[in-house]
Amino acid sequence: MLDKGARQSGYYRVALKDGRIGWVYFTFVERRAGDPPDWSTENLVAAGTAAGAMAVHYINVDQGAAALVEFPCAAILIDAGGRGAAAGDHLLNYLDKFFARRPDLQKRLEAVFVTHTHVDHNSNLRRIAERFSIGGYIHNGILTGSGRVAAKWMDARVHQMPPIRTLAVTDAMVDASTRGLSNEVIDPVSCPDVDPSIRVLSASYAQNPGWPDGEFENGNNQSLVIRIDYGQASFLFTGDMEETALETLVEKYAGTHALDVDFYEVGHHGSHNGTTAELVNEMTPKAAVISMGPATTEEPWTAWAYGHPRSDVVTLLAHSVTDRRVKPAQVKVADRVKKIC
Repeated sequence: MLDKGARQSGYYRVALKDGRIGWVYFTFVERRAGDPPDWSTENLVAAGTAAGAMAVHYINVDQGAAALVEFPCAAILIDAGGRGAAAGDHLLNYLDKFFARRPDLQKRLEAVFVTHTHVDHNSNLRRIAERFSIGGYIHNGILTGSGRVAAKWMDARVHQMPPIRTLAVTDAMVDASTRGLSNEVIDPVSCPDVDPSIRVLSASYAQNPGWPDGEFENGNNQSLVIRIDYGQASFLFTGDMEETALETLVEKYAGTHALDVDFYEVGHHGSHNGTTAELVNEMTPKAAVISMGPATTEEPWTAWAYGHPRSDVVTLLAHSVTDRRVKPAQVKVADRVKKIC
């Protein structure tokens, strides 16, 4: 094991007895007593075989969301947010190290998805577009909201050289299929061994589908909902969609198993209104990952200020997910805003 046992993006750098040097994915490494501890704050979920593994890197961007989806032949990014410059620097540094380990990808993201136009989900969009090659940009078409500056910049960028294919997904487009929307922009990835499936299950609504006052204007409820299947593994991203829109989502796919997945990026950073019992019953998830900031930062726009993650949601998930941590962990949860214990 080289580099003093340091782990980079889920991999260890190792030297074999025959002189070869390379990278080994962490699930294939048996840690020994005395090995340095892993201080990484990222969460990484892998699926597939050693020869054709897929990994989802849930990157720590403080109060926000950014997930790098790594395939044997490509990579995509779902959301590019985070709180503050330090979180943005960390995201860019993480991607730099990832592409250094995967030179075959030539610093190219085949697709970048932004679930909705809020800064905690798109604040680093420009920096990523200026640093890496992007094949496609998929969003909900809304240029208002706290993330409007990045959204408008990207809307102008896609028409420049080199071109970026763009798709603003609306619910009317999704409704054309009972299994969600997929095409060459949404799903540009096709690997030799396994062809992933990437689909959008919900998008922005042009007209109010019957929600109470204020719910239609809430940008969270216009989030893209994205499902990824790779072999027998499945992943769901719901952005910041809240209870009213989640009810519509569950009703739409009732009886289809479209929401039945293995891994769930917990909606709205573990907010009290970002995950419902009905959704969890449809998903039957094996594991859930919550992306939010530290409980100790008592400032505006933080997990503390919003009360993330909320205790009732954590309790619901703790009793619902079927897999368990190898090493149990204690986490702080919130009873309400500004009260985490």
